[in-house]
Amino acid sequence: TAPITAPVTAPITAPIVPPVTAPVMAPVSNPTGPCTGDSSTFTFVLDNVGKTVGCKWLTQNSSKIVLRKMTYCSRTNVSGGCCSTCGTVTAPVTAPVIAPVSTPVMTPVATPTGQCTGDSSTFTFVLDNGANSVKCKWLTQNIKKIVLRKGKYCSRAEVSVGCCDTCS
Repeated sequence: TAPITAPVTAPITAPIVPPVTAPVMAPVSNPTGPCTGDSSTFTFVLDNVGKTVGCKWLTQNSSKIVLRKMTYCSRTNVSGGCCSTCGTVTAPVTAPVIAPVSTPVMTPVATPTGQCTGDSSTFTFVLDNGANSVKCKWLTQNIKKIVLRKGKYCSRAEVSVGCCDTCS
């Protein structure tokens, strides 16, 4: 076998077929309790760029903090590895969720059973301000706010299903 150059962080399971380029990091497990701070070894890959970054990247540009957190902290691996930066208090909550549940409560959209066949013509969702209920086309009607809106609302399960075409 060929030599593997450090740092290599365990556990690495065999067989490993050369060439292996360093660094090779062990996966960060999902959070199992209260956040004790960002992982010093956690990294994730940026969309469309392929660059690997750590948690500090989320806050290193003050004008992009909100957009970066909305885009990446909604992902389980990032919210777990960067729990302090993302404000993740504990492990993800699973159903059932017991009352109190604040209104409005949306009619559930069925879980997709196959590929997206387009946005639902009847689906609407309530904006964070609670004042407006909008259709999928709202996400893209202001070209200057598309990335922000998609980052904020497409991370919601019901929006990503109801607006599957727009959110993809």
